[in-house]
Amino acid sequence: HDHSQPSPLFDLATAVDSAHKRIIWSIHFCPFDSTILASGSRDGCIKIWKIVEEEQNSQDGPACTIKELYSFEPCARAGKKKADSVTALSFAPKPGKTQSQGNFAVLSVGVESGLIELWQVPLDAASQEGEGGSSNQSVDCLTCLPVDICHASSITKLAWKPLRGGAGEAADSS
Repeated sequence: HDHSQPSPLFDLATAVDSAHKRIIWSIHFCPFDSTILASGSRDGCIKIWKIVEEEQNSQDGPACTIKELYSFEPCARAGKKKADSVTALSFAPKPGKTQSQGNFAVLSVGVESGLIELWQVPLDAASQEGEGGSSNQSVDCLTCLPVDICHASSITKLAWKPLRGGAGEAADSS
């Protein structure tokens, strides 16, 4: 063993060539389901992916694959023919649930023009897809924030702020 070369901290488990047509500007892993991630690109496309672990047959082959679950463009076009570049993504820290769609994640999307949108991403379909099933569920735009309360330039980072005294907890009154 050569001690002069430090060992790498990470090994590439798998990759997807040409996942987007332009440079990827944002990636975010779902905080409550580490097998789900979103990518956003200069091509104006958002993709939702699922990491599927597989049995490793050899030491050289990947132990997982990445499957594309959804591909969509933001609603925001800022008067242009094509969608704005997606510059920031962030999943909400907790899942939601509806009777009609089941479990879902909320994904915030920021674009180059400064607009912000919230999207509902079905998770039950993601579980079925990862197990070889299929679903006709799709992502839905929950809201596009009004232009007058958004930024005048590119969104570079989005984050969710935790609530104090969330559901089931008493708020600190001091």
